[in-house]
Amino acid sequence: MMCVSSKNNKIGGFSLIELVIVVFILSVLAAVAIPKYRELVARADNGAALADLGQHCKLEAAFMGDFSQYGRTNNAAAAAAHGVGAILIGPADNTMVIACPDGYVRVGLSSGVHFLSNTQAANGSGFSAIFKHVSGTRIYGVDSDTFGIFQIPGVSGQTLLASGANVASTAGDDFSAAGWQHF
Repeated sequence: MMCVSSKNNKIGGFSLIELVIVVFILSVLAAVAIPKYRELVARADNGAALADLGQHCKLEAAFMGDFSQYGRTNNAAAAAAHGVGAILIGPADNTMVIACPDGYVRVGLSSGVHFLSNTQAANGSGFSAIFKHVSGTRIYGVDSDTFGIFQIPGVSGQTLLASGANVASTAGDDFSAAGWQHF
């Protein structure tokens, strides 16, 4: 006599086709979501650099109000030696006003933002500055002669010094050449 079980001996689970479909759907979602996420992060980082540029303009305006000239600046090598930013030096007493973590007056910079600033050497009557977040995709510039904000493309993951972007301060628009566009 043979015993017949009333239960079906089939083991539950997913078929290979069902698993392939789920993996395909997840890969399509990831292909759409990951680039969009990276774009949003880069936009946020660009926004941090732009906000710090605005802060720098306020600092320079304060220098102009206090000393009748913009803050003096050291070169890029000196800025790199002091960490993020450049060193602004007051005209009368060489008081350091920052952008370097060990400075006397601390102006907060967003994490990852680098900048270079240059002042007209003869009389401090003008300045130019450029800002970039390391993970950002844009380099922003400001010029006291026009007080316009300018931009050029940057490379995500590249520091400002490594980008080769430079800033000089002359009488007139310092960003009229080299591909800079009004923001």
